[in-house]
Amino acid sequence: MANAITIGIGAGLTAALLFAATATMSPFALILSYISPLPVVIAGMGWTHLTGLLAVAVGGAALSAVLGPAYAIGFTFGVAAPAWLMCWLANTRLGPERREVPSNGTILLGIALIAGGMTLASALAVGGGSFTAYGSTMRQLVEAILRMQTGTPQDQPLVLGQGIEPAEAIDILVGFFPVVIGASIVPLLVGNLWGGAKAVAVSGRLQRPWVPLPSTQMPRAALGIFAAAMLLAAAGGYPGILGKGIVGAGICALAFQALAAIHDRTRGKPGRPFFLGLIYLIMTITAGWPIPFLAIYGLIDLFTRRPEAVSIPD
Repeated sequence: MANAITIGIGAGLTAALLFAATATMSPFALILSYISPLPVVIAGMGWTHLTGLLAVAVGGAALSAVLGPAYAIGFTFGVAAPAWLMCWLANTRLGPERREVPSNGTILLGIALIAGGMTLASALAVGGGSFTAYGSTMRQLVEAILRMQTGTPQDQPLVLGQGIEPAEAIDILVGFFPVVIGASIVPLLVGNLWGGAKAVAVSGRLQRPWVPLPSTQMPRAALGIFAAAMLLAAAGGYPGILGKGIVGAGICALAFQALAAIHDRTRGKPGRPFFLGLIYLIMTITAGWPIPFLAIYGLIDLFTRRPEAVSIPD
């Protein structure tokens, strides 16, 4: 018990320190912020979800004392709490005898929902709870980005091209922004969960069986969830942002499933390293543009493979 408490405190302080580096606004600090959920994941996956929860509380309290409540809120809801939720989901006991844990695909679906919630939380933070303020702030941000890309000074009218109305283009981009945010959060969460779980598995403390990533397949209930999110996205306001965030996260999650299916179905096939390398090279060069096409394949894969239950060995 004492060891778990020590781990929780240490993980919380480490995660808070990594997140606090963002205050310097340097590129290296941005990289550190990407791995700031990792200590919480290691605590939650290697010990118990209560240890991870302690890390969340300690990290938030430390940041509040040193940098103020704003940093503490950002860390708690944008980094630590999502990491803890992933660990709690991954280690949840299922089945009549509580001898099963969620499959990789179920965890991936959970990550998509968490990413949607984080998208909504970020919008609430930007707007201070006011959707009008959120829209105004986002329009200013998008306009600033467009001016930077087109080289248009602040004191001159923004011109995007023949027949393109700047105000309409800005509104479209602002409306699409939550989809992009939701999609971008998924790789961050997946990477931290995989890295933390892998580190814990090497030490022999992983609280669940290690399941190879190529077996990843979301349950078919994901179809209904993503369809409901698309309907919610049309609602407008903050509910619409939540729906768009889940839609974006769902697209990225389906792309992850497609990659897992490709890895699974090319096992033992000649030319497999070249084929896989080509896919990842194209994704890197094109900054992820193939993701929508991979998502379509992931959608098809939902109907052609069946997820397997993951049992805890005796």
